Amino acid sequence: MALSAVSDLIKAFREDEKDAVAPYLWSDDKLVRAVNGALAAFCEQTKIVYDEIEADFAAGERDLPLSESVLDIVEASIVTPRDRDLKVVAPGVIPRSRLPRSGYPQYLIADVVRGQMRIVPAPAEAGTLVLSVVRKPLREVNKGSTIPDVPLDYRLHLLHYMRYIAYMDKDGELYDPDKALAARAIFDSECQSVYEAGLLRRSAASGPIRFRW
Repeated sequence: MALSAVSDLIKAFREDEKDAVAPYLWSDDKLVRAVNGALAAFCEQTKIVYDEIEADFAAGERDLPLSESVLDIVEASIVTPRDRDLKVVAPGVIPRSRLPRSGYPQYLIADVVRGQMRIVPAPAEAGTLVLSVVRKPLREVNKGSTIPDVPLDYRLHLLHYMRYIAYMDKDGELYDPDKALAARAIFDSECQSVYEAGLLRRSAASGPIRFRW
């Protein structure tokens, strides 16, 4: 089965779990929630979904919001008014006393947990910040949605997380924590393999590189 839509995942799940005939053991709404959970977990654990985002800033504006979908910032640059790469650091890595107070921006202090970032020193001119990021899904899906972000070869992995959610439902007829945790262990293992394969591909393509996952 070509898993191109959320409805395809739900159909595959029902066939695997012998739940293909109404009345269903799991409602469509519960399985859609399971798909959304699986998509978020896949992105968080594999860190293979890259994107580029832009943020305009005004002169003197140093604090900017950061989307909650961002898991990590790989690179940051100011592309206008003058091109310049910024060093991305977490809060507290550089003591405040050692941060520059004037001149052209040098750092982007990024707090992905709180959804905030700061340009240091504050820009004297308005411009545009461009970020290369690793992210989670941008929005939740519904039953009619196509499956975002996850490459076709990896979509079967999502079924394991769906089983984890389904069998961990204490209000469901088939609550089975052992079966749920077994499915989660398979999902976690497959995500780790995808993550490690991604590291190898990037290392082979670009030579020695320091990863910040």
